[in-house]
Amino acid sequence: MRSRCQPPSLWPCSLRRNLAMSHSHSLLVLHTWPGCWDLPSFDPSCLAAILYLQLVLPNKFVIEECTNPDLSPSGQLPYLSHETQIVSTFPSIVKYVSKLKKVDGVNIPGIDSVLSPTEKATSVAWISHVSTNIGDIVAHMFYSLEDNWTKTLRPHLAAMQPVPQRYYLPDRIRASYRPRLEAAGLWNLPGIEQQEKKPFEKPKAKIEPENLKEKYVRVFERQKVEEKASALFDIYTRLLSDKQYFYQSQCTTVDLLLAAHILLLTKPRFADPLLQTVLQERYPQLIEHSERVFSRTSPRDVRIVKSSPVYSTKSLFTLPHHMKSAPRTAGSDEKEAEEWKYTKMRWGWFALAGASIVYYGIRSGLVGEFMRLYAQLEAQERLAAVAAAEEMDEGEDGEEDEDEEEDEEEEEEEEEEEEEEEEHI
Repeated sequence: MRSRCQPPSLWPCSLRRNLAMSHSHSLLVLHTWPGCWDLPSFDPSCLAAILYLQLVLPNKFVIEECTNPDLSPSGQLPYLSHETQIVSTFPSIVKYVSKLKKVDGVNIPGIDSVLSPTEKATSVAWISHVSTNIGDIVAHMFYSLEDNWTKTLRPHLAAMQPVPQRYYLPDRIRASYRPRLEAAGLWNLPGIEQQEKKPFEKPKAKIEPENLKEKYVRVFERQKVEEKASALFDIYTRLLSDKQYFYQSQCTTVDLLLAAHILLLTKPRFADPLLQTVLQERYPQLIEHSERVFSRTSPRDVRIVKSSPVYSTKSLFTLPHHMKSAPRTAGSDEKEAEEWKYTKMRWGWFALAGASIVYYGIRSGLVGEFMRLYAQLEAQERLAAVAAAEEMDEGEDGEEDEDEEEDEEEEEEEEEEEEEEEEHI
């Protein structure tokens, strides 16, 4: 299977040749989820990695939009390809690039080098805090609120995939976030019209309007989410204070990562703008900070590789690729069971497609026309066989008539000879 994302060694020769003309052999290729809403990626870690590389190596790297995270060593995007090295996760990418010192003759600045040892230690803690807690908030807005999932993110995810992957992969991606959000208490909370829908589920009868108590529960749960998000936003507002960046006047890794998350809470046009409204009304300082970081690191002239997804038929019947070194756990068994379920659904899709083709042929008259032509051919063959049999019978009758005429002639000759003998006597 050739997927939408491939390591540079698997790119077509012409593509590698063209890239080599503008880049040296030490090409940095960042594999990320595609972009949406005027952002280079809809994933916060991918967006942060893009902003980081643009800050330290402006326009000296390549972005390859990827829709198959199974190609990553960690099974998640982003990951970086450089010569023979493949590095995954945002912190590991930052650590790897900072050790290169120089790429294509360009010195790589250490954006955290201005920090004191104490500040570096706290920076690592803040990076983990942003990824975990603010990451939960972003995932809640995208995957938990039903309106945002069905109307904001899922259409983009489906458009990135070919048929039939677009019909089931988006829901698998959403399901992968469920354990994380359940642990944070942010899964499937009431939204504007919260009602979870499952693929291939039969429509249910309309539910009666909820009573007053249920409405209070919905309002209370949404208020809990607002309070949790506000507590997190308060922390970073105090940390930022009146400074342009968190540490002095230098944009650091914490600034990049937080800005990536805030941008994904403010840029999309959410159907349920629960936390987007909270940010806009109460935390304009965080929005200004994210816009400042993005205007400085926006990848305007970065080469973006958009490979055409070409899938073989074999890929439609096999499970997705996984690294052999990955340990087998109870979670992996559950994942295999889920993949087997989707494999059976895939076979059902093919059966349904075949039945639809047959039904269309019957309804449109194609099958009837085929049967009529087949009957005509059979009738013509039967007529030809009858004609051949009649010709054979006529040939046999002609031979019998000739034999009778010869016998009569012989008898006449014998009679004439007998008469001549009698006359002589």
